[in-house]
Amino acid sequence: MFVSTRRKIALFFSLFASVLLITITMLTIGVIRFSIENQAKQTLQVALKSVISDYNTNQLENKSFAFQMRNSVSFSESKTGISLPNVKDKAVVSDEILNQKLAKNETSLSSLQQQKNVYSRVILSDGSILFTSDLFEQYNLDITQKGFATINVGQLCIHAITTSVSSGTNAGSIVQVGQYCPFPDYQQRLLFMQLLVLTGVLVFVTYFIGLGISGIFFKPLIQSMKKTRQFVENAYHELLTPVSVALTTIDATLVTQNYQEGIESLQQDLHSIKESLHVLSRQSLEYQKQISTEPININEAIRNEIKLFSHKFAMEHFTLTVNGDDRIFQKIDSTAFKIIMTNLLSNIRKYADSDVPVIFNVSRSGITIKNGVKDLSIEQKRLFERGYTLDTSGKSKGIGLALVKDICEEYGWKINAKNMNNSLELVIQFGMSNNV
Repeated sequence: MFVSTRRKIALFFSLFASVLLITITMLTIGVIRFSIENQAKQTLQVALKSVISDYNTNQLENKSFAFQMRNSVSFSESKTGISLPNVKDKAVVSDEILNQKLAKNETSLSSLQQQKNVYSRVILSDGSILFTSDLFEQYNLDITQKGFATINVGQLCIHAITTSVSSGTNAGSIVQVGQYCPFPDYQQRLLFMQLLVLTGVLVFVTYFIGLGISGIFFKPLIQSMKKTRQFVENAYHELLTPVSVALTTIDATLVTQNYQEGIESLQQDLHSIKESLHVLSRQSLEYQKQISTEPININEAIRNEIKLFSHKFAMEHFTLTVNGDDRIFQKIDSTAFKIIMTNLLSNIRKYADSDVPVIFNVSRSGITIKNGVKDLSIEQKRLFERGYTLDTSGKSKGIGLALVKDICEEYGWKINAKNMNNSLELVIQFGMSNNV
């Protein structure tokens, strides 16, 4: 469930980042294009006014306006009576013409895009070109398109303003000013294609980044769910064990007909069920670090738990011995320690060899339990794994020793097992912070 959710979050994160990148880039392209066109429009309007003013005052040969780049040869030719070229004889610039011109020089396109000069042209009412300059000598722009226009031809972009002189002796003449623009449509399309490739890479990278980030955010929730699942399993185990023991007591009482002893033992079993419920409640508080622990006498606590199992062990001919210092104290909740011992003793009854004495040794470093084993195939490394069991009947869920390990780790203890000459040795090492 969490894996699927993490993937959805990661996919959403990557798509969101990609859409955001595309949106920002397109807005940036739009802003740059608007800024370039607005700047070009202002520059061309100033140049247009200057050309019209010079034309009306017969000063077109004046080249003082630096941005006009006027071609004085055409103007001089008109004064000597040589016939002027007619705009009607020139083809409007086309992709084919442009590509042919650019093919002659590979640097033409880049040099034109970097060109910031303004060029101008004056056309008489009969179509004769009175005055022209470089850009208009190369490319004949449409004179019917009035006002500001951005003309994209192949890989070239031109900003131009075309207007007519409406009054005076020059009425009917057409004045054009133009400028190469640095950001043509083909570059915008190229940038967009590059953006699509970059977006694909971004989707791939951010997907895995999103998986990692979502994993970090989900980690506390996953841990909480894991603890909840373990709590349910622990609840099942802690209730099943005393109920099973109670049923065993009833069966034994019916056989021996020692009802007084049977009732007393059953009373202890029911009391154990009550304590198990109490322990489960306290265990949930332990996970939240809300339980304060008091020192308990380890040797005495072990003897008390063995005493509760004495009837069952006696029936199965077990011998249990507790050795060690009676003055060893550890800070641990008494009911938590009861769970540890109950599960250890329960597993001893199931899997230990009754012909070999079970010996508990208590020292300041920890508890050592030695007992014989019926089954030598025990994997000591997996003994405390949740779900590992030697029971082939399916009755055991492999939770008891896993619960023991969980509780030990909660208090900073360590527990491990090793095979020693056909016997099993369980070692519980106390934590330094729990010593008294």
